[in-house]
Amino acid sequence: SGSLIWERVLGGRVESSAGITLDLTQVVVGCYDGYLYFFDCENGALRWKFQTNAEIKCQPTPNMQKGLIWCGSHDHKLYILDAVDRSCVWEHDFKASIFAAPAHDSIRGLTYIATTGGAVIALTFESDSPKICWTYQCSAPVFGTPMIDADLGYAICTVVNGFVLALTSTGLLSWQYKTLGPIFAGACISPALPSQVLVCCRDGWVYSLNSSDGICLWKHQVGEPITSAAYVDEGVDLTVQENNGCVVHSFRLVCVCGSLGQLHVLKVYGGSRTSFANIQIGVHAFPEEQKAVEKVDLKENSVPQTHEIDKNMGF
Repeated sequence: SGSLIWERVLGGRVESSAGITLDLTQVVVGCYDGYLYFFDCENGALRWKFQTNAEIKCQPTPNMQKGLIWCGSHDHKLYILDAVDRSCVWEHDFKASIFAAPAHDSIRGLTYIATTGGAVIALTFESDSPKICWTYQCSAPVFGTPMIDADLGYAICTVVNGFVLALTSTGLLSWQYKTLGPIFAGACISPALPSQVLVCCRDGWVYSLNSSDGICLWKHQVGEPITSAAYVDEGVDLTVQENNGCVVHSFRLVCVCGSLGQLHVLKVYGGSRTSFANIQIGVHAFPEEQKAVEKVDLKENSVPQTHEIDKNMGF
């Protein structure tokens, strides 16, 4: 219904998304005052809070194996917290600030940490404490959260100097791709778009890279800087017919937010097709009577087609 259930005022600004404990009972929020807050999901009551020694810009994430909360701080430390016992299980100084959220590969039992010093570190649990498996040193800071390709076992890392790296679970570089500008957000990987790694760049380009070898499948210019990750609508599978009316193609909608206040919606096909279209919509679009009109250019036959998409189609 859109009604407010609860709200809380913290001791500083919040620059990352909240996390949720595995049992779905607590909301975990990192704050500029150095605290990690644990709120009751139902009523917003403060369960407890944990203090670090600097601002927290990192999204806290739960480890799927043990349910512990992992979070980095600008005090250069990674903290692992037990939300049930209300205790810090482990902490470690990585010699650089941690802005990216910890990324957990539950299949291989690894957690990836990326730092502003350019290090990507893989950790695993042995007994009751983490063990550092390996460290890969990038050529520039890493602000975006590493994304896990569960099928290939790659950790996809975006580096601020424009490089996209695919690291194996043993710490080897499988492939790399150089974009045309800085990258401040993590890549986007979705099962709805198999074999595609979507990367948003501050130069305004959205790149689709093949997850197995890093080859650029397509790229699209939105006309303004992008500093956040793309989002794939996995709940709505849409189709379009080509001119003869016989060939039906499935596609997904990909949302990209620009730094100048525009929401761009790309129509992206899965598989080997690289056709796409862009719907450029203002952030305050979609009043009751408004619809977005999409212009689609199919690369195979280069015949423009126009369809109306209703405002209630899931994006």
